[in-house]
Amino acid sequence: MGIVRGAPQVGGLPSNKAWGPRRPRLQHFQVDVTFETPLPVVTVTGELDASTAPVLAHALEAALERASDGLVLDLTATRYIDSAGIQCLLRLHHHTRRYGPRVMLVDRVDPVRKVFLLVGMVRLFPIHGDQETAFAAFRVLKTQ
Repeated sequence: MGIVRGAPQVGGLPSNKAWGPRRPRLQHFQVDVTFETPLPVVTVTGELDASTAPVLAHALEAALERASDGLVLDLTATRYIDSAGIQCLLRLHHHTRRYGPRVMLVDRVDPVRKVFLLVGMVRLFPIHGDQETAFAAFRVLKTQ
């Protein structure tokens, strides 16, 4: 079995420039924390992996300090999540289960949602299709 020409090789640079220059993943990753909504919202854009999960963890810590009633984690612009991203969400679940506040995820049906279904994340966090639905679910919980 030979080397396939033009395909990236494990541990090295692509053998052909058609694959493009290597860029740090953080250029394709962004976390925004908003406190101007009914609840704090952490929005993740890009790929959530081992190189970007610490950035999300730091943003979540900052948001949790100011989130008394709840927190919305918006993953609708997240294109990819690996085990490091799942681990970050599991730590969030364990922390909020013990100390609060309640967290709801926002995600649409895509590869990230499929990963959540496979690893059982849907049992840990309520997942909504948009932020307004998550806010409405929090309002319902507050009245109960």
